[in-house]
Amino acid sequence: EEIDPKELRSQLQRSGVFLAFKYKAQPLKLGLSVVKNAYIAVPQAHVDHAVLTTAVSTDKAQTTEVIYYVQNNAQQFLTVKLPKGAKLVSDVFVNGASQQPMHREGSDDLLVRLPGGGSRRMAAFPVRFVYEIPSPSAGDKLAWSGGFSIDVPSLDAVGIFESHHQLYLPEGYLYTKFDGPMTLSVRDRGWASVRHA
Repeated sequence: EEIDPKELRSQLQRSGVFLAFKYKAQPLKLGLSVVKNAYIAVPQAHVDHAVLTTAVSTDKAQTTEVIYYVQNNAQQFLTVKLPKGAKLVSDVFVNGASQQPMHREGSDDLLVRLPGGGSRRMAAFPVRFVYEIPSPSAGDKLAWSGGFSIDVPSLDAVGIFESHHQLYLPEGYLYTKFDGPMTLSVRDRGWASVRHA
């Protein structure tokens, strides 16, 4: 029968013993089932919080500032796929330090070198850059009604836990219908729509 390891004779007690048994008759036979536990893979990096700010001009050109708060455990680069037609218009700042933008041969994806996490867990640090998407018809003003989409960057093999996106339209324009995976903030929706939702 199984006993507490503390009940073992002093000669048998040692650190690391977690199972002990006693028997009352011969022959002695003890069957044990041994299973190896598999470790669950954890992400090498993730974004705790993403803050995007987009300004739309009167001809639908878009300029977006992106700030990712990155938690890095063991990833060398953050791979950012910019929206189609987007052009980087700033250096990349990692934890406040300027970094020359990079990309791999044959790819337009932006590579951001990340500081290593090493053996200790690092606090989230900001990665900031600005890109613009030129107007499809430069110089033509927005119509009085219509719609357009705001495309955002995607990250390769890195999850984002929370996103906040602010949108600035030209003076005199406002959005009357909002669609997509994000929702308007309570301040923009108003408390009445929250109470009746």
